[in-house]
Amino acid sequence: SSAASDVYKRQDQIEMMRTVARNNSLNCVQCASLMALYTFDDDKMKVLNIFAPNIVDPENYEAILDVIDSLFKKDDAKKILGIRY
Repeated sequence: SSAASDVYKRQDQIEMMRTVARNNSLNCVQCASLMALYTFDDDKMKVLNIFAPNIVDPENYEAILDVIDSLFKKDDAKKILGIRY
């Protein structure tokens, strides 16, 4: 598949996740598994931003950090989840 169609597919998935997030709460492991569908941290962070307000167990944030490669993005993830460190 072409790079362009991949971008559209990613956008579709992100839109679908926004719809899901409106009515559903996730735990950290579920959020991490959705994030892990993506290769790049930027895409993973988009997913996290969508679901973060509805995460039921932010204290289990390590599961989410495990799927992020960049240390900077790990710090961002903690901020998004309201983790004080």
